[in-house]
Amino acid sequence: MTITLLISIASAIAALLAVGASMYSARNTKEIATEQVKASFKLMSEQIQAQKELAIAQISASKELSREEITFQVLSKNRQEWINDLRNTISHFISSTHKCRNNLAIPPEQRDLLKINNDVDSAWFHLSRLRLLVNPKEDDHKELVITANAFLDSIFVKELQGKEKDIEVSLIKQAQTILKREWERVKSLA
Repeated sequence: MTITLLISIASAIAALLAVGASMYSARNTKEIATEQVKASFKLMSEQIQAQKELAIAQISASKELSREEITFQVLSKNRQEWINDLRNTISHFISSTHKCRNNLAIPPEQRDLLKINNDVDSAWFHLSRLRLLVNPKEDDHKELVITANAFLDSIFVKELQGKEKDIEVSLIKQAQTILKREWERVKSLA
């Protein structure tokens, strides 16, 4: 064998080894790249899952806050309406009772019985409404109803006649105490 042939064979072997090394290196690079891509996808999947869980938690918290806010708004609005209704009912009751008293103060021959009947009906209506608006378990509410009954009775019961002004003042003070407390509750909800 000649040296040229040996050099050619050595060159061919070297070329084959270089190709083999390149192929091996490319295969390793491909495997490394594949592993890197897999690791990136795994990391992205974990990040997406974490973001999804965070978003769900934020939405849940936001829904709960919204639900609480709506509950407070509705409760506050309902309490305010109750306060207004109680105030109006008491004022109409007092007014109706005064109309009854004034109409009964007219000499019997000049009285308009239909008007008196309507005023008595109105007073009873507002007293009944008052009873339905208050909480029968609260002591000051019970006292309010007792005083309102006494105020209406002061028209017809001789023992109470002459005390109607004191009873009216007491009725108003009791109502104001209840209304003030309820107003404070409404303000604390806001």
